[in-house]
Amino acid sequence: MYLAPALVACALASRASAFLLPLEVTEAAERADIQVTPPPGVVMTGGSVDLDCPDCPYFGLENPTEPQFGVDSKIQLDFVIDAQNRLTINDFPVFPHEMNAAASFPFVVTTRQIKTEDGQETDPVQMDFAFETLQPIKSVQDPTVTVLPTRFTVLGLQGHPVKVDTIAIDLLQSPDQTAIARFVRIPFEQTPGATTCDPSAKWSLCRLRAIIAARLQNIMSAAKARAHGAKGWMKDGKGCHGKKFGGMAKHHGHHHHMGSWHRHHRFHRLGHILHQTLRFFIIPALLGIIGGLMASAVGMLVGQMISYLWFRFHRRGQRGSANARVVEFIITEDEKDPLMTEDIPPPPSYQDLEAGVEAIHDEKQ
Repeated sequence: MYLAPALVACALASRASAFLLPLEVTEAAERADIQVTPPPGVVMTGGSVDLDCPDCPYFGLENPTEPQFGVDSKIQLDFVIDAQNRLTINDFPVFPHEMNAAASFPFVVTTRQIKTEDGQETDPVQMDFAFETLQPIKSVQDPTVTVLPTRFTVLGLQGHPVKVDTIAIDLLQSPDQTAIARFVRIPFEQTPGATTCDPSAKWSLCRLRAIIAARLQNIMSAAKARAHGAKGWMKDGKGCHGKKFGGMAKHHGHHHHMGSWHRHHRFHRLGHILHQTLRFFIIPALLGIIGGLMASAVGMLVGQMISYLWFRFHRRGQRGSANARVVEFIITEDEKDPLMTEDIPPPPSYQDLEAGVEAIHDEKQ
């Protein structure tokens, strides 16, 4: 259930300089030892935090495009609740964030670096960061008042990795007002990905993946705790199918025998697995195959019909027009001979003059 949103988040984070991790959809397990009582008169609407950043790249005023390394500096962060009950960081609204605005404008938050040596401030520098919202905690006295834990982690400055503490901000929310209850610093070594990510390659993306993995692990732990709590509650007052003991729906009396009870539940589990497999894999696959075959058959029928109509009408029209222009000549054998005999006049008669002269000469002798 939670794998697809996490993969989408990791894919989007590769092109984003900031990422908001929304509230998980599951409810955490009940924590009886935590009772939130909103302190009276809390009107804290802002605060400033300077994060120590000894190894951060420093973008000085002399050449802001080329960072300086080995300069002790601090990152200035101003957290303020504005008139619209939004949490802003350095005058940039962060939570709650409007998705329509995010689609049309890039989500950018800048900060100023303060040089520790002389207190000199730099021009605004873009931050790569992650903002998390955790499970809200409701007040015992007033259910409409909640404390929303959030976390703000700076991952980089202008694409360069930084190693700074995470700021935890607890927001006190009521129907008509939002206030900041407190700030807590979480040491860098205790944040996800602090020791596993390599600063030389895709630091921000690795830290973000580690934060998402830690969030999913917390969600699964909370779900397991809730499942164990529900299991204990069902053991106290429910039967194997949620029926009350002694009710109308009796189930073969298998609760009296532990061996048969375990075998029965193993069969139920196996049947549930088979049912889920049929429901989500086999039946959709069969429906897809049947749908594909039907679509292929319909396509073949339509193609055959179009081909038949084209041959019947288009080619038939071509034959009719060709027959109208053809003229047949039938020649019999008797008519062939005169046609093949050429009418050539006979050659002139030939007379042998020398033979005639010899004949006349003989007569004279």
